[in-house]
Amino acid sequence: MKLPSAMYEKVGKDGKTHFYARPMVNGRRVFKSFGTNRRRAIRAFEKWLAELRDAADGIPVQPSTSLRTLLSEFLRFLNIQKRSDSHRQKVKVETERLLDWLGVDRVTGLHVSALERFQEFRQLEGSSNRTINLITGYLQSVLNHAVKQNRIVRNPIKSLEKLPEGGRHRRRVRRRLQRKDCPKLLAAAEEMRIGLLVDVILGTGFRLGEALRLCWDDHGSRTLTARNTKNNQDRTNPISARLDARLREVRKRQGGELGRLPQGDDLIIQYPRSQSWAVKQLYLAVEAAELKVRNTAGEYLDFHALRHTYCTLLIEAGAPPQAVQGLMGHKSIQVTMRVYADLDRVPKQSAIDLLGDVCVAREDDGDDGETGAAEAGSVT
Repeated sequence: MKLPSAMYEKVGKDGKTHFYARPMVNGRRVFKSFGTNRRRAIRAFEKWLAELRDAADGIPVQPSTSLRTLLSEFLRFLNIQKRSDSHRQKVKVETERLLDWLGVDRVTGLHVSALERFQEFRQLEGSSNRTINLITGYLQSVLNHAVKQNRIVRNPIKSLEKLPEGGRHRRRVRRRLQRKDCPKLLAAAEEMRIGLLVDVILGTGFRLGEALRLCWDDHGSRTLTARNTKNNQDRTNPISARLDARLREVRKRQGGELGRLPQGDDLIIQYPRSQSWAVKQLYLAVEAAELKVRNTAGEYLDFHALRHTYCTLLIEAGAPPQAVQGLMGHKSIQVTMRVYADLDRVPKQSAIDLLGDVCVAREDDGDDGETGAAEAGSVT
């Protein structure tokens, strides 16, 4: 994370790197120390600098207003403006997820540096810049509306820059694994401590966030249920007997570690570190399995690529497209077949073998309608 231009770092007598700032505020040089943690130092500096400038300009201090209250007020405004139910729901769900990721409840806890970390994380996940801008734009709209209604003094993330959306920054093209490569990746993922996560996504097609939110209440009899999904609808997918048995073993092991039986709201997949750590560990696992994060065709192998793999393997196995659409949680079958499934890998010859030669009569084909009618009469 880059330091603001007014900040600098210096190694102290204790051998640790300390962060300092000497900004100019109204023609006066101000000096302050911000400790040894880079992220906390940048966040504290931005807050301190904003307060200094407001005090110098006579601007009132930003009120500690609840962000979720401001979101509710903005949603009521959208309702008055006759915006569609789907749009209001999209704003609500995406903004709440963003606030959960940021871990803030009040306006005073918002900082540009935190939003920049969110942008970096979503890029690492493989989201397109347009999608990231859309999500941060929802929060910007909530705060701008609050400023117009005099609920807050200013938008604390107004200076956040949008990510470029040109042709070079479009959505990543995902790589679909061959069936023989899945065991290799899973074995490497076990070494990187993300084996269960990779196993669940390959076995259910869940998105990364859906898999990480799974609780033991979501594990049924050879099923897993994703909640709080992208389209805000629960989705229950069947799982293999092997994955079901593994989950039961994991629950027993967690019980031994906790000293009690895991409760229904306990997470199935537990990490000592952040989601971004899991993404980085996957890249290490991919390289260890000699699969390459980005191949020569420019296709990426990330967590969302495992979802593409799940869809393609189902189609290859002959699953009906409508069933695959339901398992993927798509509202449109076009998304399933055009975006996620690799139709070039579907065995077309086997489909023709099933059909046979339509110009050659089969033994079970009737000669004409009279034969069929006679057979029907004999049954009655």
